[in-house]
Amino acid sequence: MSAGELAARIGQVAAVAGDKPPAAVLTQLDHLVDALQRDPERAPWVTESRVRAALGVAYRELGDHAKAARYFQLGARTSYSEVQIGQLDMLVNSLASEGSTAARKAAMHLLEKLNKIGEDVAGRWPLDGQEPVEPTAASERLTLQGGGRLREATELLAVGTGKVPDAQAIVDAGYALGASSDHFVQAYLAKRRERAPLDRRTFALSNTLLSSGLTILLGGDACTEVRSCIAVLGEEAWLVEANKLLSDLHDADDHGTFWRQATLLELHIARGLFARTLGKVNSQEERDVSRVRELIDGVLVRWPSPIQLESLRHRFLLIQAVCRYRTPNDATLHPLAVQLNALSVEALELLQPRYGRMT
Repeated sequence: MSAGELAARIGQVAAVAGDKPPAAVLTQLDHLVDALQRDPERAPWVTESRVRAALGVAYRELGDHAKAARYFQLGARTSYSEVQIGQLDMLVNSLASEGSTAARKAAMHLLEKLNKIGEDVAGRWPLDGQEPVEPTAASERLTLQGGGRLREATELLAVGTGKVPDAQAIVDAGYALGASSDHFVQAYLAKRRERAPLDRRTFALSNTLLSSGLTILLGGDACTEVRSCIAVLGEEAWLVEANKLLSDLHDADDHGTFWRQATLLELHIARGLFARTLGKVNSQEERDVSRVRELIDGVLVRWPSPIQLESLRHRFLLIQAVCRYRTPNDATLHPLAVQLNALSVEALELLQPRYGRMT
């Protein structure tokens, strides 16, 4: 083998990360790195940027965000680096998902620097501003910013720690959710304007509805900011957009992938949550939040990888936390909070047998 063949083989590990128990595959990767480092002839391979990038992708797919971030960063710092811009976006995502305040701050810092590359007017030659409209890295990074603020809200609400957040943390979580809504609104409008692929437009829209609905459900002053944010299209218009994208998703051909099924799941739940927090629900949207078993079954048969499962699990943990700590300033939302909490419990139980394979 050569270093290039090693990188390709590691890439194959990432591609089938959902096929085997993740803990076993993680152990194999660790042993592989140790064995290479002990081999005088092959130890230099581990310092090649493409091998480090491949390890970053593989560890990320297997849910070890700390090791993923380490290898992405080492790969980016290697001389004559072959790390791709998209892998730096993966680095940002792994840092935001790692779970610590320091990692999240590092993610936002790196994201600002990546955004400045595309916004640099002095370095734009020979582009003249008349390029055709197409999907951009800027709109995708808006979704990364929105996702980072969702993770911040999760951290503030002490999700999964067994701790109880204080009153200020709950208020701050509301503002983090509101900021997430703002980023996702901008991302969706940009992706719609750029005619981005269906799945990426849907991801931005479903997260717009989710973060906006959760902010309103949690209560507090951040609700006013969110209502101003979504007013750019109008409350009814967001539901029209959601209905159109759901129709397009159901009509699309490739229903065999995890992300297509997960997108359907998330948009149905987000549409139902958004509509009910605004009091605009009809029978179709009423059913959205009761379809969790059917939709999750459709996801699990796709052999999702750990990072794919973790993304879904995070959404339900966040929903559950918001329902638990919401400010009871709107009695009409209490039945929704009860139903969403029960839905989250059921969803997490369905996901746990597969998610538990990570340990």
